[in-house]
Amino acid sequence: MSAKPAVIVVSSTGNGATLERDVRDRQLVPQQISDAGVNAVLLAPSAGGRCADSSAGKFWQRGGLKRFVTESAEHLARLYGDPGTARAFANMPVVIVGYSGGFMPAA
Repeated sequence: MSAKPAVIVVSSTGNGATLERDVRDRQLVPQQISDAGVNAVLLAPSAGGRCADSSAGKFWQRGGLKRFVTESAEHLARLYGDPGTARAFANMPVVIVGYSGGFMPAA
């Protein structure tokens, strides 16, 4: 892992949005993070395409975001190839952003 401080960016999509069409291709969220020179992991839950009511899904549940970040940290550690990095991922500051109907999960 980089010695540069890192953050996790949780990006909530709008109603009917897809990760490929909206987050990646139209909003260019990964490119914006890269262009900013930020050491970040982007987590973009894909509920927008299935939720026409701006629902926050399991994020409404007490500890929902924490469980999501913890599970994601474990998955990221496996992808990184070092299970010991799960703790580093889980302890990163979290930045929450929302677009359009993603305002409810972000709130």
